Amino acid sequence: MEIRYEELFDHLHTTLPHQPCDHTLRHTAAFAKQHGLCFVALAQLLEDYGGHCDCEVMLNVSVMQGIDADELIGQESFTTPREYAIEHGLFCHNLVNGVPADWWQVNTAKQAGVSDIQFLVSCGPDDSCAFPDVAKALMVMTSSGDCDS
Repeated sequence: MEIRYEELFDHLHTTLPHQPCDHTLRHTAAFAKQHGLCFVALAQLLEDYGGHCDCEVMLNVSVMQGIDADELIGQESFTTPREYAIEHGLFCHNLVNGVPADWWQVNTAKQAGVSDIQFLVSCGPDDSCAFPDVAKALMVMTSSGDCDS
């Protein structure tokens, strides 16, 4: 089944006025489940673009980042920040001032001159992660990438 981002954005646009955002992706998760989409992969992509909860998906992803509403979910033609980081040998799991941070936050911190930036998990071309302390790596990572989760 082909589902466009426009359908997700429309779903959130009609749902949020009646069931306000609770600072999670619960409405997005329900949409993904209803349409047989991999929520973990969708959530990772949305978070890469600043959509950490349903209202941020509406503001940051649909308006600010401008993901084309005609794009098919799970068949994106654009490069995500995570994919860009992997393609360019950058790091995708890290800390800024001791707080887990995504690729965009690290770049912003670097530009602002923050000195406490730690690159914890380097991702290879196959998106495999190398870190000696697996338990700590799993705590830092935002998702396992497992669609059955």
